Amino acid sequence: MLVKLSKGRSVELAVLIPATWVLVTALGVGILYALFVLVLGVWFGLSGDRHAFSNSVHSAYLIISLISLMVPASVGMASLWFNVVFGNGWFYARPRCRIAVLSGLVVGLVTVVYWFWGIDLKPHDAVSAKGLVVWILLVLVPSILALRHLYSLLRPLRRKPV
Repeated sequence: MLVKLSKGRSVELAVLIPATWVLVTALGVGILYALFVLVLGVWFGLSGDRHAFSNSVHSAYLIISLISLMVPASVGMASLWFNVVFGNGWFYARPRCRIAVLSGLVVGLVTVVYWFWGIDLKPHDAVSAKGLVVWILLVLVPSILALRHLYSLLRPLRRKPV
């Protein structure tokens, strides 16, 4: 199935590809690493004494909270990609797919809001300030596109008079 891209969608793809390359790589590797650490932590916690087990449970809680941020962000990014590539007309013709993409966009945007709410926006040195700016731009570009597509999916389809 070939998808024709309009000029606007081509620009969206050109803007979205670098952010996706960095974010999806970080999310995928982060999820796998967190799961690996979780399994090892629980394994060593179970094989050790009571103190080791309580430390293992505490670190497992932190890792699970990290994974609970990364998975919804991945769902939001996938929903954004589906909407950019296939366009709104495809989703208007398929109501179930439209609801799934709408839900994915909302989940991704809620995750971004939660992430912005939780990060420290007062960098301590120049290096952390530059890193913060890079991460904000990487997250902000897909978020703006997601808001745009969310708005276009929520507004009623305008039909031409017959």
